[in-house]
Parts: sequence; C-alpha cells; structure tokens
Amino acid sequence: MEPFNGSSVESTTDVITFTGYSIYPDQTVRIYASDSPEGPFSSWPSAWAKTWSTPVISNWPGGLSYPLYPFTTENIINANQWGSEPGPGPCTTPVTYVQLRDSSNGFAFYTFDDPVWPTPHPTTCINGEIAGGSTLYDAVPDCASEDSPTIRITADPICP
Repeated sequence: MEPFNGSSVESTTDVITFTGYSIYPDQTVRIYASDSPEGPFSSWPSAWAKTWSTPVISNWPGGLSYPLYPFTTENIINANQWGSEPGPGPCTTPVTYVQLRDSSNGFAFYTFDDPVWPTPHPTTCINGEIAGGSTLYDAVPDCASEDSPTIRITADPICP
C-alpha cells in the first residue's frame, strides 16, 4: 500500500494518491487523518475508494497465488488534519497521520515503511516470508511498518 510511512509531499495542499489491495471485492475503503499519531482520526465525504470487483491474481514463491482486489484514490488531506513539528532550524514541518479502513467493519489496512536502505521493499519482504513457508496472511503483518496501521506524511518545511 502507498503512500509509505515516512513519505513526504511538497505542500499540505498536494493531491496524495492512495493505493492498496484488499482480499475482498467491492469493498469501500475510507481515508482517516489526524494531526496527531494518537488521533482522533476523522474522515470527510470524498475520502474513499472502492476495491475492484475483479481480482488481480498475485503469484508468490512456491506456486502460491492469491486473489487481490486493488483500489486507488486521490485526495487532499484537510488543513485541520495537519499538525506541525519543530525544525529544521527556525522552521516548522507540517505532518499528518493517515489510516485507511474498511468502511463496513473499521478494519485498518496494513501500512509499510518507505523502502530506503536497509529496509527492503514490502514486496521483497513478503516474497521472502512466503518463500520461507508463511502464508500471505502471515507475511503481510510481519512485513508491515511498526507504526501500522498509521502512515506519517510530512510536507516541506515552512520557514519564517
């Protein structure tokens, strides 16, 4: 799922593309955001996506395949859902915390860290877990971010 935890955008008014996969077809995925990692998280009317009704079959090591239902949506995080952190120097850095949830049961989707060395890309991690004998349902949480289900996104610093 993207964006990755630790992603950044230029401005708090940038359109952010959210993509991911579900194990369910025709599922409504809602975006929730907060100015704090502890919440409260809230959504807004345009903050949703629908998973495809037709699966994409993903093939994994050992001949395993799983039907996955992609989703994608573009959205702007509301101004009141951005906080700020000090720095660098006399500047402040805008920050928001985002979760994507299944609208029918509130299940929060797993999130993944930005794959910057030495962190492997989530797909590489999941492939390795499955090659080692795990199922997809065990591999995904094992490879998810320590901050999952929350994604921390920053914008370019604002300087006086």
